[in-house]
Amino acid sequence: MEIINRRKIIIPDLLFGILLLLLLFVSFISYNRINALNNAANLVDHTNRVNLKLNEIFVNLLNAETGQRGFLLTRDSNYLQPFWGSREKVKQSIALIEALIPNDPRQKENLKILDSLVDIRFSFLIKNSNLNTGQDDAEAYIAPLLKGKMVMDEIRNRISLMMNLESKVLEQRTKLKERTATITPFYSLVLSLVGLFIVSIAYYRLRREIGLRVRAEDSKAQIQQLQQQTKESELRFRNIADTVPVLIWLSGTDTLCHFFNKAWLEFTGRIMEQETGNGWMEGVHPDDFKECLDIYMTSFEKRKEFYMEYRLKRYDGEYRWVSNKGVPRYTPDGTFLGFAGGCMDIQEQKNFALELEKKVSERTEDLRQFNERLQVRNKIFALAEENALLGSYTWNLQTGELEYSDNLFRLFSYEPGEFVPSFEKFVSFIHPDDKEQVIRDGKETYETKKLVEHVYRVITRDGKIKFFRSSGNFVGEDNKMFLVGSVQDISKDRLLTEALTDKNLELERSNAELASFSYIASHDLQEPLRKIQSFSKFLLDMELTDLSGTAKDYFSRIISAAERMQKLIDDLLSYSRSSHSEIKLMPADLNLILEEVKNNLHEVIEEKKVIIETDVLPVLPVIKPQFIQLFSNLISNAIKFSHPHIPPHIRISSCIVPGNEIVTDTVLPQNGEFWKLRISDNGIGFDQKYEHKIFELFQRLHGRSKYEGTGIGLAICKKIVHNHKGAITATGQPGNGAVFTVFLPI
Repeated sequence: MEIINRRKIIIPDLLFGILLLLLLFVSFISYNRINALNNAANLVDHTNRVNLKLNEIFVNLLNAETGQRGFLLTRDSNYLQPFWGSREKVKQSIALIEALIPNDPRQKENLKILDSLVDIRFSFLIKNSNLNTGQDDAEAYIAPLLKGKMVMDEIRNRISLMMNLESKVLEQRTKLKERTATITPFYSLVLSLVGLFIVSIAYYRLRREIGLRVRAEDSKAQIQQLQQQTKESELRFRNIADTVPVLIWLSGTDTLCHFFNKAWLEFTGRIMEQETGNGWMEGVHPDDFKECLDIYMTSFEKRKEFYMEYRLKRYDGEYRWVSNKGVPRYTPDGTFLGFAGGCMDIQEQKNFALELEKKVSERTEDLRQFNERLQVRNKIFALAEENALLGSYTWNLQTGELEYSDNLFRLFSYEPGEFVPSFEKFVSFIHPDDKEQVIRDGKETYETKKLVEHVYRVITRDGKIKFFRSSGNFVGEDNKMFLVGSVQDISKDRLLTEALTDKNLELERSNAELASFSYIASHDLQEPLRKIQSFSKFLLDMELTDLSGTAKDYFSRIISAAERMQKLIDDLLSYSRSSHSEIKLMPADLNLILEEVKNNLHEVIEEKKVIIETDVLPVLPVIKPQFIQLFSNLISNAIKFSHPHIPPHIRISSCIVPGNEIVTDTVLPQNGEFWKLRISDNGIGFDQKYEHKIFELFQRLHGRSKYEGTGIGLAICKKIVHNHKGAITATGQPGNGAVFTVFLPI
């Protein structure tokens, strides 16, 4: 009897130990599956980070190019700020990518090549940024720009290659993640079922031992022994249920729950009495309650297992997503006992899935926007090629394969892709007189690996002769080298150069004629005039008493006409000298220049009682003799056109104004600053509609009998201001004075 009793004690203990080991094994597998899901998700995020950093490298390179272009166009160093910042960001992105791909030899090699290409690209950007932009240097930065463009193309290709490799890895890792995400709930279900199976076995064992106790009526000792075994079995069941990492519940045939394990009570923060019956439903989220209750009751009626997900309130008041799996329980003879079920907290999985979906969506949107920007930039590049009459090519020196851009086909009067590019096909377009030289230059290029830039003629498909200029550079290594370059149609430039040469020759002849005229005007014309004036005055003085009144009038008119002719010649010479002066700009104090002009005009200023009021004027780089002429003409003009009985009042002021606020017919830089010199008077003024006419040669608004002059003074002023890269304007009203404004660059 003792042996039988001992066996009855040992067998449940062994069963409990086996069940406990099974539960630990189930918990270990569940942990591994969740960890595998997290690892798969981390791999997907790792690949997305690599692609994002590759995109950032390309975008920062484009920002650097944009800053360089702004600097080259405006010479404003502010545009270089994004250039230097982009360079640092690119290096940081490359360093981060290198840290992300330590175990990928292909990507490490691609990154090494990309890093060297980026250094080359920035070296070209720095080189161009250090060049002057004057006309003499206009072609100096074209070659680096073109070389930089070719390096940029290689960078784009290298980034595309790396992104393609990452996309393949992303596809594999995404499949692994999806497979893991699909398998994990299945494992959770299986593990829940295993746990329920273990609980069911324990429960079955308990029921069996209870049955044995009931049936053991042969002796009081046996009944007591069965009761003791039942208690021990119940205790073992509760111990087992409280050790599993699953929220376990049991219900009877009346659908009411009568047991919840320790994990459930700790999760909800409630006691057993609060949860039994329908009390557990109080923790279900209101939005999930109806669906949860319908599934539960329907499964009970059909006595079929169920699976559902809903939000359950945790002890801290937070609703957490849980998965609930329930299975019906039966006795060995098929009697329905109720349901047993288990819940698992799947909130982290839900959050991770939502976050992953959000990140994938964001990355997809980023890639879509990047692709759109890339397409726009490609279109801009194609339009730039077309507008600049440029075409680009790539020549694989190992295979001999040539690739043309669309516009290069058009330069030969073909549609894109209409023929297969080759060196022989290219040579067939060369003009016969230039073909030998082009072939010789091509051989030299191939042997020295240095492109020989030259200008040559081609005959297009429609028979037109065009002048082409080729340039390019070698990229790659010895076993895989490419010649990338561009071809530009410079036919128009050639024609313009020839036309400009003709114009320069014509201008030289014109200047020679003008110099000859100046010599004649200053010597041959003035000598007869001086004799006419001298002899006329001599006759008028010597024969004054013998001349009639008419003769005296005629002699006076002759003298007056000769003086006007002399004044006209002097003004024409001044105008000519103001246009062709070779005197260099030198810093000069305008206050001293103004004082010199006032001294020169001292007699007329005293005679007319002129008041000249002036601010402190700046020191500017000017042609001093011309500026003396400018102030002298403007002040003399104000004195000459004053009211008869009102002393002339002249006001001269100065200030600095931005170029975008200046309104004038002369084209001035909008981003610079100018000195504004304002000369106003209280004279007779003029009608504003004559604003432009008064600056033209020989233009007079008044008769010679009323106001003397040749109509050249203001034209000389305009020429002088233009010689100083400035502009002059005039405003006035009849009877209310005039204002002349001079704008000079700082």
